[in-house]
Amino acid sequence: RFFGAMGAAASTGEASPGPEDGYVHHVYLAATEIIRVAGMRGYHTSVIVDSHEYFFDSIGILEAPPLFSHTLEQQAEGQSQASASASASDEESVSDGPVKKRNTVVTRMGYSSQSGRQLVAALQQHFERGTYDVFYKNCNSFTDMALYYLTKTRLPSSYTRIERLVTATKTVSIGLLNVIFKTYLENATGVEVEGDIYTPNPLSSDFSVDGLIKELEGESDSESSSSTDGDEESEEEPSLATRLSAAFSSTKLGGESP
Repeated sequence: RFFGAMGAAASTGEASPGPEDGYVHHVYLAATEIIRVAGMRGYHTSVIVDSHEYFFDSIGILEAPPLFSHTLEQQAEGQSQASASASASDEESVSDGPVKKRNTVVTRMGYSSQSGRQLVAALQQHFERGTYDVFYKNCNSFTDMALYYLTKTRLPSSYTRIERLVTATKTVSIGLLNVIFKTYLENATGVEVEGDIYTPNPLSSDFSVDGLIKELEGESDSESSSSTDGDEESEEEPSLATRLSAAFSSTKLGGESP
Protein backbone atom coordinates (compact mmCIF):
# COMPACT_ATOMS: atom_id res chain seq x y z
CA ARG A 1 0.00 0.00 0.00
CA PHE A 2 1.87 3.05 -1.29
CA PHE A 3 0.33 5.57 1.14
CA GLY A 4 -0.34 3.17 3.99
CA ALA A 5 1.97 5.01 6.38
CA MET A 6 0.89 8.54 5.53
CA GLY A 7 -2.16 8.63 7.77
CA ALA A 8 -4.19 10.88 5.47
CA ALA A 9 -7.60 11.57 6.89
CA ALA A 10 -10.69 9.97 5.41
CA SER A 11 -12.92 12.22 3.32
CA THR A 12 -15.90 11.88 5.67
CA GLY A 13 -16.56 10.73 9.18
CA GLU A 14 -19.22 8.25 8.15
CA ALA A 15 -18.67 4.51 8.16
CA SER A 16 -17.87 3.20 4.69
CA PRO A 17 -17.41 -0.25 3.17
CA GLY A 18 -14.04 -1.90 3.77
CA PRO A 19 -12.11 -5.10 3.00
CA GLU A 20 -14.49 -7.14 5.11
CA ASP A 21 -17.24 -6.12 2.68
CA GLY A 22 -15.26 -7.01 -0.43
CA TYR A 23 -13.98 -3.46 -0.96
CA VAL A 24 -10.28 -4.26 -1.14
CA HIS A 25 -8.84 -1.52 -3.34
CA HIS A 26 -7.39 1.58 -1.64
CA VAL A 27 -8.45 4.87 -3.22
CA TYR A 28 -6.72 8.24 -2.82
CA LEU A 29 -7.19 11.72 -4.27
CA ALA A 30 -4.04 13.63 -5.25
CA ALA A 31 -4.25 17.40 -5.86
CA THR A 32 -1.63 19.99 -6.78
CA GLU A 33 -2.21 23.73 -7.08
CA ILE A 34 -0.75 24.80 -10.45
CA ILE A 35 -2.03 28.32 -11.17
CA ARG A 36 -3.80 31.33 -9.70
CA VAL A 37 -6.07 33.58 -11.74
CA ALA A 38 -8.05 36.55 -10.41
CA GLY A 39 -7.58 35.33 -6.84
CA MET A 40 -8.78 31.82 -7.67
CA ARG A 41 -6.69 28.65 -7.44
CA GLY A 42 -6.45 26.11 -10.25
CA TYR A 43 -5.55 22.48 -9.58
CA HIS A 44 -4.34 19.33 -11.29
CA THR A 45 -5.92 16.24 -9.73
CA SER A 46 -5.75 12.49 -10.19
CA VAL A 47 -6.84 9.31 -8.45
CA ILE A 48 -4.58 6.62 -7.04
CA VAL A 49 -5.91 3.09 -6.78
CA ASP A 50 -3.64 0.79 -4.80
CA SER A 51 -0.19 1.43 -6.30
CA HIS A 52 -1.19 3.08 -9.60
CA GLU A 53 -2.16 6.64 -10.51
CA TYR A 54 -4.87 7.38 -13.09
CA PHE A 55 -5.31 10.76 -14.77
CA PHE A 56 -6.70 12.32 -17.94
CA ASP A 57 -4.98 14.54 -20.51
CA SER A 58 -4.99 15.19 -24.26
CA ILE A 59 -4.15 11.59 -25.13
CA GLY A 60 -6.80 10.05 -22.90
CA ILE A 61 -6.73 8.17 -19.60
CA LEU A 62 -3.21 7.31 -18.47
CA GLU A 63 -1.87 4.89 -15.84
CA ALA A 64 1.40 5.65 -14.06
CA PRO A 65 3.26 5.24 -10.77
CA PRO A 66 1.75 7.25 -7.88
CA LEU A 67 2.10 11.04 -8.25
CA PHE A 68 3.77 10.77 -11.67
CA SER A 69 1.50 13.38 -13.27
CA HIS A 70 2.11 15.78 -10.38
CA THR A 71 5.89 15.82 -10.91
CA LEU A 72 6.12 16.07 -14.70
CA GLU A 73 7.41 19.64 -14.61
CA GLN A 74 10.07 18.82 -12.04
CA GLN A 75 11.11 15.79 -14.06
CA ALA A 76 11.39 17.90 -17.22
CA GLU A 77 13.63 20.34 -15.36
CA GLY A 78 15.75 17.52 -13.98
CA GLN A 79 14.65 18.12 -10.40
CA SER A 80 14.02 15.41 -7.85
CA GLN A 81 10.50 14.10 -7.52
CA ALA A 82 8.37 16.20 -5.19
CA SER A 83 7.24 14.48 -2.03
CA ALA A 84 3.54 14.17 -1.25
CA SER A 85 2.08 16.13 1.60
CA ALA A 86 -1.06 15.29 3.56
CA SER A 87 -1.22 18.82 4.98
CA ALA A 88 -2.96 21.87 3.57
CA SER A 89 -1.49 23.72 0.59
CA ASP A 90 1.12 26.38 1.27
CA GLU A 91 -0.69 29.66 1.95
CA GLU A 92 2.25 31.79 0.80
CA SER A 93 1.11 34.84 -1.15
CA VAL A 94 1.40 34.21 -4.89
CA SER A 95 0.41 36.62 -7.66
CA ASP A 96 -1.59 35.51 -10.69
CA GLY A 97 0.15 33.02 -12.94
CA PRO A 98 1.75 29.57 -12.63
CA VAL A 99 2.54 28.42 -9.08
CA LYS A 100 6.25 27.70 -8.79
CA LYS A 101 6.38 26.20 -5.29
CA ARG A 102 3.98 23.29 -5.51
CA ASN A 103 2.66 20.95 -2.85
CA THR A 104 0.74 17.81 -3.64
CA VAL A 105 -1.95 16.96 -1.12
CA VAL A 106 -2.98 13.30 -0.91
CA THR A 107 -6.31 12.43 0.74
CA ARG A 108 -7.54 8.95 1.57
CA MET A 109 -10.99 8.51 -0.01
CA GLY A 110 -11.75 5.00 1.20
CA TYR A 111 -12.01 1.58 -0.40
CA SER A 112 -13.51 0.34 -3.65
CA SER A 113 -14.70 -2.99 -4.97
CA GLN A 114 -13.42 -1.88 -8.40
CA SER A 115 -9.77 -2.00 -9.45
CA GLY A 116 -7.90 0.65 -11.40
CA ARG A 117 -8.07 -1.42 -14.56
CA GLN A 118 -11.85 -1.77 -14.15
CA LEU A 119 -12.04 2.00 -13.74
CA VAL A 120 -10.24 2.53 -17.04
CA ALA A 121 -12.39 -0.04 -18.83
CA ALA A 122 -15.57 1.66 -17.61
CA LEU A 123 -14.58 5.25 -18.41
CA GLN A 124 -12.21 5.00 -21.36
CA GLN A 125 -14.87 5.51 -24.03
CA HIS A 126 -16.04 8.66 -22.24
CA PHE A 127 -12.55 10.18 -21.89
CA GLU A 128 -11.01 9.52 -25.28
CA ARG A 129 -7.93 10.95 -26.95
CA GLY A 130 -8.56 14.41 -28.38
CA THR A 131 -11.54 15.27 -26.15
CA TYR A 132 -9.56 17.10 -23.45
CA ASP A 133 -10.42 20.74 -22.77
CA VAL A 134 -8.70 22.83 -20.11
CA PHE A 135 -12.05 24.07 -18.73
CA TYR A 136 -14.87 21.87 -20.03
CA LYS A 137 -13.33 18.40 -19.77
CA ASN A 138 -10.04 18.29 -17.93
CA CYS A 139 -8.16 16.20 -15.37
CA ASN A 140 -10.59 17.32 -12.67
CA SER A 141 -13.58 16.14 -14.70
CA PHE A 142 -12.03 12.68 -14.87
CA THR A 143 -11.07 12.65 -11.19
CA ASP A 144 -14.61 13.65 -10.21
CA MET A 145 -16.11 10.85 -12.30
CA ALA A 146 -13.49 8.33 -11.20
CA LEU A 147 -14.13 9.03 -7.51
CA TYR A 148 -17.84 8.56 -8.02
CA TYR A 149 -17.30 5.31 -9.90
CA LEU A 150 -14.92 3.97 -7.25
CA THR A 151 -16.34 5.27 -3.98
CA LYS A 152 -19.61 7.11 -4.74
CA THR A 153 -17.97 10.34 -3.54
CA ARG A 154 -17.30 13.48 -5.58
CA LEU A 155 -14.30 15.71 -6.11
CA PRO A 156 -14.45 18.61 -3.62
CA SER A 157 -15.83 21.69 -5.35
CA SER A 158 -12.89 23.81 -4.16
CA TYR A 159 -10.72 22.08 -6.78
CA THR A 160 -12.93 23.09 -9.72
CA ARG A 161 -13.78 26.69 -8.88
CA ILE A 162 -12.13 28.24 -11.94
CA GLU A 163 -13.69 25.79 -14.39
CA ARG A 164 -17.17 26.21 -12.97
CA LEU A 165 -17.01 29.99 -13.13
CA VAL A 166 -15.59 29.98 -16.65
CA THR A 167 -18.17 27.57 -18.05
CA ALA A 168 -21.00 29.48 -16.36
CA THR A 169 -20.01 32.74 -18.09
CA LYS A 170 -18.53 31.36 -21.29
CA THR A 171 -18.72 34.31 -23.70
CA VAL A 172 -17.34 36.93 -21.32
CA SER A 173 -14.85 34.80 -19.41
CA ILE A 174 -13.07 33.18 -22.36
CA GLY A 175 -12.36 36.54 -23.97
CA LEU A 176 -11.07 38.06 -20.73
CA LEU A 177 -9.00 34.98 -19.90
CA ASN A 178 -7.25 35.21 -23.26
CA VAL A 179 -6.49 38.88 -22.65
CA ILE A 180 -5.10 38.12 -19.17
CA PHE A 181 -2.99 35.15 -20.29
CA LYS A 182 -1.60 36.99 -23.30
CA THR A 183 -0.73 40.02 -21.18
CA TYR A 184 0.92 37.80 -18.56
CA LEU A 185 3.01 35.96 -21.16
CA GLU A 186 4.03 39.16 -22.92
CA ASN A 187 5.08 40.77 -19.63
CA ALA A 188 6.96 37.64 -18.58
CA THR A 189 8.76 37.01 -21.89
CA GLY A 190 8.85 40.40 -23.59
CA VAL A 191 7.55 38.75 -26.76
CA GLU A 192 4.26 39.75 -28.38
CA VAL A 193 1.74 36.90 -28.41
CA GLU A 194 -0.49 36.59 -31.47
CA GLY A 195 -3.84 34.82 -31.51
CA ASP A 196 -5.77 33.33 -28.62
CA ILE A 197 -4.09 31.29 -25.89
CA TYR A 198 -7.24 29.23 -25.33
CA THR A 199 -9.96 28.09 -27.73
CA PRO A 200 -12.72 25.68 -26.60
CA ASN A 201 -12.58 22.08 -27.84
CA PRO A 202 -15.85 21.46 -29.76
CA LEU A 203 -15.66 17.76 -28.81
CA SER A 204 -16.11 18.56 -25.13
CA SER A 205 -18.22 21.72 -24.96
CA ASP A 206 -21.33 19.76 -23.94
CA PHE A 207 -19.58 17.41 -21.51
CA SER A 208 -20.95 17.13 -17.98
CA VAL A 209 -19.89 14.77 -15.18
CA ASP A 210 -23.41 14.94 -13.76
CA GLY A 211 -24.79 14.02 -17.18
CA LEU A 212 -22.36 11.12 -17.50
CA ILE A 213 -23.34 9.78 -14.09
CA LYS A 214 -27.00 9.86 -15.07
CA GLU A 215 -26.18 8.23 -18.40
CA LEU A 216 -24.29 5.37 -16.75
CA GLU A 217 -26.72 4.84 -13.89
CA GLY A 218 -29.98 5.98 -15.42
CA GLU A 219 -31.82 8.76 -13.66
CA SER A 220 -29.85 8.73 -10.40
CA ASP A 221 -30.97 10.40 -7.21
CA SER A 222 -30.36 14.08 -6.67
CA GLU A 223 -27.43 13.45 -4.34
CA SER A 224 -25.14 12.79 -7.31
CA SER A 225 -25.88 16.14 -8.92
CA SER A 226 -23.42 18.25 -6.97
CA SER A 227 -19.95 17.99 -5.46
CA THR A 228 -19.84 17.57 -1.68
CA ASP A 229 -16.86 18.15 0.55
CA GLY A 230 -17.91 20.00 3.66
CA ASP A 231 -16.20 23.09 2.25
CA GLU A 232 -19.23 25.13 1.31
CA GLU A 233 -18.86 28.20 -0.83
CA SER A 234 -20.83 31.40 -0.40
CA GLU A 235 -23.76 31.93 -2.71
CA GLU A 236 -22.63 35.57 -2.93
CA GLU A 237 -19.80 34.63 -5.29
CA PRO A 238 -18.30 37.68 -7.07
CA SER A 239 -18.91 37.45 -10.79
CA LEU A 240 -16.07 36.09 -12.90
CA ALA A 241 -16.22 39.18 -15.10
CA THR A 242 -15.50 41.32 -12.01
CA ARG A 243 -12.62 39.09 -10.91
CA LEU A 244 -11.06 38.90 -14.36
CA SER A 245 -11.41 42.61 -15.02
CA ALA A 246 -9.62 43.36 -11.75
CA ALA A 247 -6.91 40.82 -12.53
CA PHE A 248 -6.44 42.23 -16.03
CA SER A 249 -6.08 45.77 -14.70
CA SER A 250 -3.50 44.61 -12.16
CA THR A 251 -1.57 42.60 -14.74
CA LYS A 252 -1.68 45.38 -17.35
CA LEU A 253 -0.58 48.11 -15.00
CA GLY A 254 1.87 46.13 -12.89
CA GLY A 255 3.57 44.22 -15.67
CA GLU A 256 5.16 41.84 -13.17
CA SER A 257 5.48 38.10 -13.54
CA PRO A 258 5.00 35.81 -10.50
